[in-house]
Amino acid sequence: MKYKIIENFLKQDSFDYIQSIINGNYFQWLLLENPASSIHHTTYKIKHPKNTYALYHKLMERGVPVSPFTSIILTPILNSLKEEHKYKEVGTNRAKINCFFRQDENQQLGYHKDIEDRTDVKTLILYLDTNDGYTEFMTGERVPTVKNSALIFPAHELHQTVTQTDTIFRKNININFKGE
Repeated sequence: MKYKIIENFLKQDSFDYIQSIINGNYFQWLLLENPASSIHHTTYKIKHPKNTYALYHKLMERGVPVSPFTSIILTPILNSLKEEHKYKEVGTNRAKINCFFRQDENQQLGYHKDIEDRTDVKTLILYLDTNDGYTEFMTGERVPTVKNSALIFPAHELHQTVTQTDTIFRKNININFKGE
């Protein structure tokens, strides 16, 4: 499995600003009753964890901004991809922010592909905190949740969220993008 981890993905002031927006009083969340059966992707090898809920906030769907916060949050991330990490033209297909609740034990939320039918799209997960949750690939490889680290991998690769036990929330920004 070919993936890339970039530590300190955003400059600290940009990261702190995004955090202040997401953690602010005017940021609205939607409840997702079972993240493992999200309509956004097909899941594979699902275990159907009990009492698993998550919050999410859509920023972009099918290339169209759907939140008043889209530009404020995505601009520094996309600029970092281009300027700091040498990606050329970056086109965003879908972007959302996830917030998972603490569980008594790490819960596997089901393997899925962010994009089912395209090999030219990548997923970027920007972790907004540090905890014992992780992203796991079907190969068994695990990527820990580390604040301001970005994980980039082909969007058609099977992966899953594994929830945390040591913090109340586990938040990340998930972006599906085209870019070289």
